[in-house]
Amino acid sequence: MVFEGQPFSNSPITNSTASTATGAAWTMLPLAGTEIKELVMKFPFRMRYKWRVRAEYHPAKLIDGQRFSRWFYGYASAVGDIGILPIELLSFNGFSEGSSNELRWATASEHNSDRFEVQRSTDGESFAPLGSVPASGGSQSTVLYAFSDAFPPERIGYYRLRMIDLDGAEELSHTVTIARGDGLAGVYPNPVQDVARVVLGRDEAGASLSLLDAQGRVLIMGTAPGDGSPWELDMRTFSAGSYSVLLRDPSGSVKDAIPLIKR
Repeated sequence: MVFEGQPFSNSPITNSTASTATGAAWTMLPLAGTEIKELVMKFPFRMRYKWRVRAEYHPAKLIDGQRFSRWFYGYASAVGDIGILPIELLSFNGFSEGSSNELRWATASEHNSDRFEVQRSTDGESFAPLGSVPASGGSQSTVLYAFSDAFPPERIGYYRLRMIDLDGAEELSHTVTIARGDGLAGVYPNPVQDVARVVLGRDEAGASLSLLDAQGRVLIMGTAPGDGSPWELDMRTFSAGSYSVLLRDPSGSVKDAIPLIKR
């Protein structure tokens, strides 16, 4: 099991288990025996367990020479709320191209999948449906998808996928940010309580960034990531109030600035 939003093939799975399934029996509540689970964050104030399982066949009973069955993916929010995930999302990213924003994603497996609802936000918090892409319905190999936002926001757009299966079960993907133009594209969430993410426009990798308080004192200095990912600001130790995020050019002059409110 892994944290929600992380691929199973990424970091090592630390709480995997092996079980010999020689029989099955009904279990009455309350549950007895050993629970195999990991508490993970799904959304703020919501929890979700995520698991995968496959069968290992006895050498004398191999099917077509295959030692293991395919992977089955599932989720459980609590006892009585369990099911197979309709889609295992392998990747989801986006980029600006000309006058549009392009989204690309891939699935590693699908089970009774129905469609992908593409959602967009201009503040990273409130999302609205933008379009829909039909899913394959069922697959055990990589499937590629694409979506084009022909009228994107001017500075920054936030995108996510709502993945829906035929039975109505659904999952939300992680959020992808696409910046257009130069300078500071945006800061989210704003206002912030814990961690703010600073998104920069194109060609700003390696630029100098700083966080200033209301008196103009520099609290944090850093460099824009070279891979285009957001610059993260840990605001948990700062008092509530007004701050500013500054972008400076190589000469030290302020190129762009965005106000940031700490709750």
